[in-house]
Amino acid sequence: LARVLPTPAIPPQRFAPIGHPDRYAAAALRRAADAVAAAPAGTRNMTLYREARALARLVDARTIDAALAPAARHAGLDPNEVRRTIASATRAVRP
Repeated sequence: LARVLPTPAIPPQRFAPIGHPDRYAAAALRRAADAVAAAPAGTRNMTLYREARALARLVDARTIDAALAPAARHAGLDPNEVRRTIASATRAVRP
C-alpha cells in the first residue's frame, strides 16, 4: 500500500514571532513555578528539572532560580538539591 500511495507533501511550518517576549517569559515562569509547587511527592525533582530545562531556552539561570527555587522549597525539596537540579537543567540546554 505504501508503494501505491504517494507520500503527502508536508507544508512548511510558519512560526510567528512572539509579540511580547517579556510577557511570554513571565507567563512561562509563573506556570513553571505553579507546576513545581504542586508536584506530587516522588515527582518533585523531575518536575523541577523539566521546568527549569524548558525555561532555560527563554531566560537565564538566575531568573529560573529566582522563580523556581521558592516553589521547589515550598514543595519540600532541599535547597542544595534545588540548586543542583536547576544548574544541571540549565547546563543541559546551555553547555
